[in-house]
Amino acid sequence: MQRLASWELKDITFADTDITFNTAVFEIRNTAAASTIGSDLAVDNITISQPTKLCAVRAESLSIKVDNDKAFKVRGTAYDEKCGNNDGSIYLVVDNPSGSSVQYHTATATAWTTLPLTAIAPTQGVATITGLSAVNNGTLFVRRTSDTSCETSIDYTIKNLYRLLLQLQLQLL
Repeated sequence: MQRLASWELKDITFADTDITFNTAVFEIRNTAAASTIGSDLAVDNITISQPTKLCAVRAESLSIKVDNDKAFKVRGTAYDEKCGNNDGSIYLVVDNPSGSSVQYHTATATAWTTLPLTAIAPTQGVATITGLSAVNNGTLFVRRTSDTSCETSIDYTIKNLYRLLLQLQLQLL
C-alpha cells in the first residue's frame, strides 16, 4: 500500500489441522521492492483471536456410601462460674471418639490436654472439663487422641457471677 492510500484489512484463518502448537510467533515484514515513495511499513490494530471451542457436557452419576453414625462430633454445655474462681465447666458429649479419650485445648492455650471419656454407648462418651474461667465467645478445640488430624471445635460462653456484698445495719431498741 502506498503512502496516502487507505488502510487495507487483511484476515488470515488457519484450519484446525494447521494448528498443532501452543505458541506462535507472527512476523510482519515489507517485501515490496524499493520505491521512490519509500518502502516503510505501517501496522495498526493487530488482533489475534481464537474462537472458543465448547466441549459437550457430560454428566456422570457417582455413588458415595456414607456410613451412618461414623462422624466425629462434639456437643458441649457450658456452666458459669459459681464463685468467680475459674470454676466454670463444660460438659461434653463426644460421638465416635475412636478410643476412651479425646484431647482438647481452649483458644487461649496451645498445649493439648488428654481428657478421659466415660462411655455411655459403644460409640459415645462424656466428660466434664473443669477449672475454666469466664469468657465470652470462647472456642474449645477437640480432637481424637488416636487420630490427631480429626479435629473439631465448639464455641461457648462462661459467665462470671458477680459477688454481692451486703451491708447490714442493726439497730437495737
